[in-house]
Amino acid sequence: MRDEVGKLAATVSCPSTDTAAIARGQAATRAAMVLSDLLIRADARAGELAKAYDRARVAGQQCEREYDALNEVQPIRPSG
Repeated sequence: MRDEVGKLAATVSCPSTDTAAIARGQAATRAAMVLSDLLIRADARAGELAKAYDRARVAGQQCEREYDALNEVQPIRPSG
């Protein structure tokens, strides 16, 4: 996707003699650059969230194993 955004920025920045077309091209180039930056930041954040999720999942699985191990050693007996 980043490659496509880069191609778009290159396409809209092609030279022209029409000043209105140049202005539109510059605006489109800025928009493509903002989009590219946004995509890069979103990708980085998604990676951070995936790592946090993996750590939480591993911690939860470890907690489950420890809980199960405790119940095997000392079964919970109903009171009364």
